[in-house]
Amino acid sequence: PKDDIYIGMYGSDGATLPMNYSGITHVVNNGSTVSFPRFYLRGPGRVEWIENQTNHKTMYLNLSLQTNEEVFIDTAKGTIESTVRGSLLYAIAAGSDFRSFVLVPGDNKIACLMVNDVNAIVQIYHQPAHWSVDATAGGED
Repeated sequence: PKDDIYIGMYGSDGATLPMNYSGITHVVNNGSTVSFPRFYLRGPGRVEWIENQTNHKTMYLNLSLQTNEEVFIDTAKGTIESTVRGSLLYAIAAGSDFRSFVLVPGDNKIACLMVNDVNAIVQIYHQPAHWSVDATAGGED
């Protein structure tokens, strides 16, 4: 898994390079089985990876977003769509867990590394799922 903090360094010309760190959030899946999350991103910025540090599934990306460009990642459908450029499936890097990126039941620690991201947005959505209606109180989620 990725570390939560990446330490910057000084360049050869003595200039300070920016420190990069991943944003961390916790998402609770109240379902009794895995759920496939959807992500909403708005640029500018470059997304390097999104990881579920709970189950060690990582989407490696080479995804540069333009200012105010909106991108929708749907792991259930296997799509990455931009409001500006259409399909961005080419941005998935080798070794990614794109089609197996899920939220496990309970707490999930989600990390995202996005650089050059002043005023950028990354949001995650999911619909809890259950093995059967018996797993819910009164048959409802």
